[in-house]
Amino acid sequence: MEEIRKEIPRILDEQDKEDENQFRQIIPVLLKKGLENLDLSMFDDETKMKLLTAAGDEYLKRGRTSEALKIFKYTKNKQKLVEVGDQNFRLALYNHAIDAYILAEDYHRIEKAAEKCLHEGHLTEAIKGFIALKDPDKLNKVGEYCLERQNYELAIEVFSVINNTEKLIKTGDLCKTQNLLPLALKAYELANNKVKINLIGDELLRRGIVKDALAAYKKAGNDVMIKFFEENFKEQLDKKHRDYI
Repeated sequence: MEEIRKEIPRILDEQDKEDENQFRQIIPVLLKKGLENLDLSMFDDETKMKLLTAAGDEYLKRGRTSEALKIFKYTKNKQKLVEVGDQNFRLALYNHAIDAYILAEDYHRIEKAAEKCLHEGHLTEAIKGFIALKDPDKLNKVGEYCLERQNYELAIEVFSVINNTEKLIKTGDLCKTQNLLPLALKAYELANNKVKINLIGDELLRRGIVKDALAAYKKAGNDVMIKFFEENFKEQLDKKHRDYI
């Protein structure tokens, strides 16, 4: 009995090698066809999971991390997801690391990675992490950090996620001051501030940017100015439309 017990690890190891050799023939076809196009119904669940895990590992070897993460998410292999996240975190590949932690629902690691990203100035990755954590205080902090560095587009993204109307208007005002009218308009629109949107329309009209001015007035619901455009700039607007087509 003792001899049999000692032989079990060797038997299992041989079985794993046999499975690996079998999968080696299938993996290239699987990768070429793509996960979404595969029919693995002929395999039992255990074989299917081994096959998909092997495919995920092969994706990692080829540097195709996003595809590997899709597979490990599909197989609900949180251990693999965390391993991929940790490896990418060590390599300072924070985008992949945070993606992996989010899929693994490892909130402790997400927070750790997001804080490091914020500290090192990787704002896009930090935002992604804090959005996953649903932490409005952290997101406000990131938004303010973006404003300090005049990264208004990211600031708008952050403040819109947490519905911080006051900060959206503040960001829009800063954009308007710096002549970034499209970003200002976006911020005011997300804040649903029709008075500010209307002011952007006025500024665009003053500059002779007729089509964009009309678009702003429509967003502001300014029926008087919309009617004014229809009566006085119809030919000009029609010409622009024809040129566009």
